[in-house]
Amino acid sequence: MANRLGFTSIIILAGLIAILACESSKDIKVNLQNKYLVEPKAQRSTFKNEIETMDETGLDFSGETHEIVSDQNEDEIARRIMKEEAEYSFPETGESFKRNEYLSWEDYFMYLAFLSKLRSKDPHTQVGACIINTLKRVVGIGYNGFPSGCSDDLLPWTEKDDNWLHTKFPFECHAEINAILNKCGDVCGGTLYVVHFPCEFG
Repeated sequence: MANRLGFTSIIILAGLIAILACESSKDIKVNLQNKYLVEPKAQRSTFKNEIETMDETGLDFSGETHEIVSDQNEDEIARRIMKEEAEYSFPETGESFKRNEYLSWEDYFMYLAFLSKLRSKDPHTQVGACIINTLKRVVGIGYNGFPSGCSDDLLPWTEKDDNWLHTKFPFECHAEINAILNKCGDVCGGTLYVVHFPCEFG
């Protein structure tokens, strides 16, 4: 009888210990859930709100706000960033701005044609030509003169003579032809800049 009571007591005690262990385990589980499930969920909600606010206001991860750069205000944005973040003082006028009196593309290429004509040895007419491709790159340049390999001192430079072979015309190559012959790239679709209006002789 005493053994039965002792065994029953042990069973009851074991049951109580098991119940206490289960309750303690539930508390631990609830605490873990509160810490690792509830709080991160709240954090995710807060982070989501921050992202939505970021999308609306332009807030970046550094906590600063910047305007959305467009073609119209990119210069102003760049200057403001340089002033605020790089502590650069941007003057309103002066050498920090580009020069406005620069040559246009057309004037630039025409000047190249005028410059090349100074290489001509023709005592009567000096002509220069410049060929530009569609990317505004010089692909050919030339001036009027005798063919390469011919002596500039032995052939005639005169324009008028009873014998046509005693004039420069049978021998002289025009600037336009020399520009094409001297080309260093594709001239298809390009533009020819020439000092004089192209003449009928070729």
